[in-house]
Amino acid sequence: MPPTESANRILAEHYRYLTDTVRIEAFRKALAGAVTPSDVVLDLGCGTGVLGFLAVEAGARTVIGIEQSGLIQVARTTASRLGLGSRTHYVRGHSTAVSVSPKATLLVCDQLDPLGFEAGLLESVADARRRLLTLDAKFVPAAFET
Repeated sequence: MPPTESANRILAEHYRYLTDTVRIEAFRKALAGAVTPSDVVLDLGCGTGVLGFLAVEAGARTVIGIEQSGLIQVARTTASRLGLGSRTHYVRGHSTAVSVSPKATLLVCDQLDPLGFEAGLLESVADARRRLLTLDAKFVPAAFET
């Protein structure tokens, strides 16, 4: 069965993310400065899993990716092929409808449009703060400018 127009749009969007080397390197640098060996990282809306892979590269103990689309299978398959299966775990669903254990000590997400409001980001992060993160959890990005 050929991909739907919606699936093609999602794939094209994620292709742009993965080929934006400036953005990827900015996340790599930010995670390298924020992640500690004891961190459990929550990759909110993980898509293909690239930010979680960067968190593992930075030394995170565990990454938990949450994704509601079928892209979660791309993240799972890629993690397995990279030999990261024991340090990455994936939950399919919207972040406001799932739970994770243990709670995460660092949240990373990349659902940022120019104003930072894409994909219900504020609501999802506020919910994650209440339910999925430790009280002293760090955030990457920690801030953004418009």
